[in-house]
Amino acid sequence: MSVLRAYGDNFDVDEFLDASDLEPCIVYYKDDPKWGTNGFHVSFSDADFGDLETLVDDAITFLQKYQSELKRLNLFLEVENTHIDFPLEQRDVFMFSDTLPAKLLALAGNLGIDIVMSYYPSSESEKD
Repeated sequence: MSVLRAYGDNFDVDEFLDASDLEPCIVYYKDDPKWGTNGFHVSFSDADFGDLETLVDDAITFLQKYQSELKRLNLFLEVENTHIDFPLEQRDVFMFSDTLPAKLLALAGNLGIDIVMSYYPSSESEKD
């Protein structure tokens, strides 16, 4: 699952979400020791783990669809970080690289959204 995350210690997450079309899958508050900050996550893709092409396509669609909401999110000065996260598989090779298209980088950048690429052990390496 790929998500958009937005958080900040003084971010009034309820104020933002009350007037938002975004549907969070998780909302959390800084008094919860698990999180230690206020924020929310919105799932934007159910693509298979590591399917970067589909994750990118889904991210572009999501950023375009919710562009005005994401711009409004940037107006909340208390938001310390906003990013989208792509879960990807580590590859057991000497070197690997992944490329993100300029269209995605421009969309995210214009909205003040970082991109995180989280690499996890592959299911095959867990069997070894």
